[in-house]
Amino acid sequence: MLPLSETKSKKWINYLHLGERQFLKRETLIYEEGTRGTGDVYFLEKGKVKVYTAAFTGKTRTLEILHAGMAFGEQTVDKKPYFSTAIVLEDAVVYRFSSEVTKALVKEDQTFRQLMFKSLRSKLELLLNNIVLHSLPAEKILAHTLVEISKKYDNQSILPLSQHEITQYTGLTRITIYKLLKKWGPEVVKTKNKKIVITDLDSIKRVLSH
Repeated sequence: MLPLSETKSKKWINYLHLGERQFLKRETLIYEEGTRGTGDVYFLEKGKVKVYTAAFTGKTRTLEILHAGMAFGEQTVDKKPYFSTAIVLEDAVVYRFSSEVTKALVKEDQTFRQLMFKSLRSKLELLLNNIVLHSLPAEKILAHTLVEISKKYDNQSILPLSQHEITQYTGLTRITIYKLLKKWGPEVVKTKNKKIVITDLDSIKRVLSH
């Protein structure tokens, strides 16, 4: 049986001919928090996209790192202002479904409606998980974050994210992260060329079980 994410991705493939294929370079802004929503929906075929917000605290907070096979932007199909910003983290191939196409598909195609519903539900689950996560001790927050990001990069040991970007993702201070990385030691995780390098993922996972 295919994983749920892969199954959903295969279903999206049936609709890609209706979207506009775009090749986007790293740091390309797709949409910005506070601007009026266009009603467009996006599907990420390749690459990585970072979704973040600064609405409540004024500090940038990463909400999610999207990977291939995921849809985004669907929260503003009603054209209300975006409550987050989406920017390309790694050169990407994106399909943009215009507001008109999206509305027609939602109205006429049950499978597409289900895809939209599941995508929106996953966003709500993410927000709820983040609320629960940030009630945990800082060490567990960092451990959970590194494990989840590692999954998005196919369990690679080198994560193309800086310590500053990890700060934005976790909401922890740079000092707290520095102290935790020092506590774990380079045998578990270290930084190299301003990137996070996981040397013992199992040890990080054990932090979550204690």
